[in-house]
Amino acid sequence: MVITTKTGKIPPLALSLDIIGFALVFLGAALIRFARDEIFSILGGFVMAGGVAVLSITRLIQK
Repeated sequence: MVITTKTGKIPPLALSLDIIGFALVFLGAALIRFARDEIFSILGGFVMAGGVAVLSITRLIQK
């Protein structure tokens, strides 16, 4: 009989950073899609880049 001690728990910090990262990516995409001026599309790109940065930091924390 094999007893495993591994559980499928996700650390709360990683989960919250994932949620924040995906929210920023979707918010940036919405800003780009529905922008009336060019400045809002540029800001949307920066917001998306911030979301991707948060997601990559989350992957580094989990290791």
